[in-house]
Amino acid sequence: IRRPPRSTPSNSSAASDVYKRQVYDPIASSNAKKVIPQKINYTHSIEECLENSNIVLILTEWEEIKNISPGTFKTYMKTPIVYDARRIYDPETFKREGIHYYGVGYNNDNS
Repeated sequence: IRRPPRSTPSNSSAASDVYKRQVYDPIASSNAKKVIPQKINYTHSIEECLENSNIVLILTEWEEIKNISPGTFKTYMKTPIVYDARRIYDPETFKREGIHYYGVGYNNDNS
């Protein structure tokens, strides 16, 4: 997801056109395309999905996703910020790598 310019109000209808939403799911993408709006770019690899992103949301626990190294996030993302809704990564490992990691249910002290 790419952030809009600060001049774009977050509640503006135009704001939804400023964010770039990219999705990668090695298993469910074909089904998701049927129910999720077309304003989403379905990518063919995790690297393509992460490329120049500011924030990534982890919403699945597939092995391919679990095996993404902190280095991959750092290499491909513009700003490596990871929100992990499945808690599949070790917060301390990401913190040591300089990645802003937020895991649902963890004490998210990134200082």
